[in-house]
Amino acid sequence: MKNASTLNEVADSSGAKSLPAKARAVIIGGGISGCSVAYHLTKLGWTDVILLERKQLTCGTTWHAAGLLSEL
Repeated sequence: MKNASTLNEVADSSGAKSLPAKARAVIIGGGISGCSVAYHLTKLGWTDVILLERKQLTCGTTWHAAGLLSEL
């Protein structure tokens, strides 16, 4: 993603790391779905998109969910 950064790269003038106070979209989870949503929103021209992940992107257990969708 163009212009993407991690919290390790985001610091204020004092050097303290913090998240922005607001964003157009906040995506929780950096698995395949979260990364896909963030990618497609930015491709559509959205700015101020934040992707929150507990550890490293795509390091979790997405394979447990397998993205299963079904009709109700």
